[in-house]
Amino acid sequence: MSASAQNSVGMLDWVLILAPYRKDASYMASLLSEHSIRAQAVTAIELADRIAEFPGVLVVTHEALNPDAIKIIAKFLQDQPNWSEIPIVILLDRAAPQSRIQSALAGSWPRSRQTFYQRPVAALELVSGIQSALLTRFRQREVRDYLERETELRLELNHRVKNILASVTSIFQMTRRGAGSVGGLAAVLAGRLTAL
Repeated sequence: MSASAQNSVGMLDWVLILAPYRKDASYMASLLSEHSIRAQAVTAIELADRIAEFPGVLVVTHEALNPDAIKIIAKFLQDQPNWSEIPIVILLDRAAPQSRIQSALAGSWPRSRQTFYQRPVAALELVSGIQSALLTRFRQREVRDYLERETELRLELNHRVKNILASVTSIFQMTRRGAGSVGGLAAVLAGRLTAL
């Protein structure tokens, strides 16, 4: 990731970590902080409030995947804007039934970009994966901003075209009133439109 993209990502996004056991949450937050990535560890109770603040990436350990947390995340995914597809990083233990968890989450979280890592995961691999997810998020926001600007420009163009057409209609009506012949109308109207 380029330095400018990384700086832009750092200003726009942050990582929400849901890892209830051991010191996983504090370790990940510290690791990401060392790499200039803002991260916030939350408890299951805080999840609904903090996820509503629209993090750039969600990191979840498989121990945190209880029905309540899955439901809260599913609701967030359902309500996110059309341009958004939040990346979710899921950390699984080697002993966890990985294919069953992946299948269940694919059904529960259809509007998400899920990346699975098996623990123990190398710190560099995890940081790199999260940086990549944040860059994806940054690109999503760039596309959203581009589409919003394009919509604004289209609306402005429509407004200006309507104003021009209203002016042309007004000029035609004024010219028509004073015209004695079709040829005279055409000549005067052409002159006025050229002046416009």
